[in-house]
Amino acid sequence: MQKNSIQTLSKLAVPLKTKGRFFKEQKTYLRSDFQRDRDRIIHSTAFRRLKHKTQVFVNTTGDHFRTRITHSLEVAQIARTLSKFFNLNDHDINTHMNSDYFKQIRLEMLNDVEPKACSRCYEEERKGVESKRQHESKVYKNFDSSYASRLTSEDGSIPLDLRFVELRLGNVCNVRCRTCNPASSSRWVKDYKEIVDSLDFVNDGYSWLDHKHDFQWPEDENFYEDLYNCAPNMEVLYINGGEPTLIKAHWNYLRRLVDSGRSKNIILWYNINMTNLPEEAIPLWKEFKEARVCPSIDDLEHRNKFIRFPTEWSDVEKNLNTIMNVPELTVRITQTVSAYSYIYLDKFLDWAPVPVDMNFVYDPDYLSPGILPPVVRHEAHTKFRKTMGNRHELGTLLSMYNDDNWDEVKWEHFCRYNDELDKIRQHEKGWREIFPELIEILDKHGIQHKY
Repeated sequence: MQKNSIQTLSKLAVPLKTKGRFFKEQKTYLRSDFQRDRDRIIHSTAFRRLKHKTQVFVNTTGDHFRTRITHSLEVAQIARTLSKFFNLNDHDINTHMNSDYFKQIRLEMLNDVEPKACSRCYEEERKGVESKRQHESKVYKNFDSSYASRLTSEDGSIPLDLRFVELRLGNVCNVRCRTCNPASSSRWVKDYKEIVDSLDFVNDGYSWLDHKHDFQWPEDENFYEDLYNCAPNMEVLYINGGEPTLIKAHWNYLRRLVDSGRSKNIILWYNINMTNLPEEAIPLWKEFKEARVCPSIDDLEHRNKFIRFPTEWSDVEKNLNTIMNVPELTVRITQTVSAYSYIYLDKFLDWAPVPVDMNFVYDPDYLSPGILPPVVRHEAHTKFRKTMGNRHELGTLLSMYNDDNWDEVKWEHFCRYNDELDKIRQHEKGWREIFPELIEILDKHGIQHKY
């Protein structure tokens, strides 16, 4: 929507311009605020007075009619809420894509407002890092703001012809990465319960218990049928998880794309943890226009196992070599850069047999490289300059963490978090033994790491 178009609407018709609700209500994932308002109207006496086709008339309690239409609406509303609670997929893809949530985001983007949902990209850009938003804007140059404006209706809705599809296949996973949580790994649930109870600074921000039903849809064949119908002209299919190779239903969807001939027009893109490589994976991937496989590897050997517990390095190397030797596959490593791996980045980049894309940890902030004491970062930067040469990663790393600002409280949180997690997981070696180079720097400068 163009800016001048939105100005012609009533302020109450544009979510961006509302002043919010008179009375705040507790949020629930079962119903949006707008759905709640609709339900109140349906159940109101005034609404029932609008129709006069009688279904029930009770003359002992008043002169109001229960009509067929209002009865049907009430029953449908209750059934809709129950189906949501029991994860019965009452909402199809079109309903989700044109929900109030997504319509609001589109209107904000078209009016130069930073959507809250996109905060990570904007934060990265402010730090001088190329965000996913910027990267995909370069890749899909034809999809600019003028095209988006023509495509978007005044209420923020769009016609459904999905071209770029990103599937986050729930939280089913077989590893418990230290920088992860239950929202992205089912293996984290037990540890997370214990660590949240033990440490008051660990935020239970994504309440995985409230969203546990969200993780069941990836195994629903009805979803993939809906997706097949909604995306006849798909160009890119990006799949991640959890660990997507463990989601059996999605393999059937890929086979259908292959059998229908659509796969020849689709770029297939995966993020996987390299611990699981099913037999059907490579033969299916080779049937697509292009297949990009991005193994998630954060460090080398025992350090990678510690960070991405309980990943075995021998499995990672074996599976990495397998996919690298398939000419039809494009392989790029995705590395999560955290406080754990920062001082070893030069070694990792020197080892990497394929290009590396870096994702920097911002949340939780006590695992970000920025919480490392300045002397640690400075020593890391010295190594970067000596070994990385003109690699483009150097400028990014230095621009993000090349200052003396230090939050000692966050550093204490890092140490306590790892001590607690070591105790919960009962590692043979704790984090101080796994990262001795870090401890050596800390001890040399008299920086505390035991609290």
